[in-house]
Amino acid sequence: GFGAEEASLDAATTASLVELAGRCGAGLRTLVAGAWALLLARNSDRDEVTFGLVRSGRRGVPGGAAMIGPFATALP
Repeated sequence: GFGAEEASLDAATTASLVELAGRCGAGLRTLVAGAWALLLARNSDRDEVTFGLVRSGRRGVPGGAAMIGPFATALP
């Protein structure tokens, strides 16, 4: 089956995670993706898991916000 879950973090916890990600030389998104990979691996009893992320690439392109059309990057 399928389901949905939602969680929120307070400002202090978020700031701590951003600081941890910075110390590791990564972004918060990368830290969350790593945590998701660990959760998937533990709950599926697998050593290796694969999942994908889709994100907008507009911020990296000068004038990207004014461009029309899909602008997505899919990362396995």
